[in-house]
Amino acid sequence: MWLRVLILLAGICFFPMKSYAVNCTISAVPNVAFATVNPFSPSDVTTSVTFNYTCTKVLGDLLGGYTLCFNLGAPGGNTIATRKMTTTGGSLNYQLYYKNTSGTNVVWVTRARAMVLSQW
Repeated sequence: MWLRVLILLAGICFFPMKSYAVNCTISAVPNVAFATVNPFSPSDVTTSVTFNYTCTKVLGDLLGGYTLCFNLGAPGGNTIATRKMTTTGGSLNYQLYYKNTSGTNVVWVTRARAMVLSQW
């Protein structure tokens, strides 16, 4: 009896489960347009950008789940360094944020800590 169980377990190990792909597209991604900045004002300057995404799964994978993450920056980065816009003769520090599921503004960092936007 134990031999049959061991053979069955060994057979299961050689036949891994199928994996499925999720096909996602992002559309209508506008540039971030900053308002006029007054360097002598203590208040923040804010703006917002909206982009649309759609994801489709194959029919056989309707019961499975997925996590969708978006990231900014070069691969491999994982720090919350201040972003910097530069022009001839000067620079301006800035940061990008997103609202997490509890509504808190969080710095949108690079790939190592990508924003989890959707879980299903």
